[in-house]
Amino acid sequence: MFIRRLAAAPRSLAARAYSTGAPAGSIPRAKGFKEKEQAQENVHAHQKDEIALKKLREQLLAKQKEAAELEESLKKAEEAKKK
Repeated sequence: MFIRRLAAAPRSLAARAYSTGAPAGSIPRAKGFKEKEQAQENVHAHQKDEIALKKLREQLLAKQKEAAELEESLKKAEEAKKK
């Protein structure tokens, strides 16, 4: 009875009836490998971000020091101008 319905069904419906959900030639553990690879990529990206942040912090400290020196020079110049 099912075979008759399947034979009378459109071809696309028949293809869905036989589908197992996994593509042909797939490896059952491919999902685990993909997750591990993604985790490694995330670790690598995090490390690169940490290095970039460290450089930016160093640049910020250097600019803050430079700004403090310029403010000190400005104060000295204003004091010298008042005298």
